[in-house]
This record gives sequence, structure tokens and C-alpha cells, in this order.
Amino acid sequence: MPKRVPVSALIEVVCAWKGCEQTVFIADTLPAGWKCIVVAPGSLFRKQNLLRADVDGVLCPEHFAELLGLLKIGELRQGK
Repeated sequence: MPKRVPVSALIEVVCAWKGCEQTVFIADTLPAGWKCIVVAPGSLFRKQNLLRADVDGVLCPEHFAELLGLLKIGELRQGK
């Protein structure tokens, strides 16, 4: 059974891709396929670097796949 969360605890997030208006309501984790994107000046293994992130947002599944297609690391993940 899914965990019940009061409506007041939900946060609406919108995909960060320019022109995309897909949104989801979250309580603590993103739904399957949605991903957080963080660009920070240092290793994310040091939590304080998250607080100094230059960019942070979320991507819908469609735009996360598109981003991976643009990056070399995306080719590595897909075994190309």
C-alpha cells in the first residue's frame, strides 16, 4: 500500500528542460524515470558541495534520455 502523505507536504516540480511543462507532485522521492540534475563545483561525495551547486533541477524521463544522448557519459551507460 502506498504511503499516505498530506497534500500540504507535497511539492510540485517542473521538468527543467526548456519548453517542457511536465510536472509531478512529490513528497520525498521522484517517481520512476524522473531524475535530479546537479552541476556543482566539487565532488558530490562531499555534501556541502550540493549546497553550492550552480544548477539543480529535475528532468522528466523523456528529457533525461535526451540529455544522456547528448553526453559522452550517456554513450558509456548505453554500452556504445
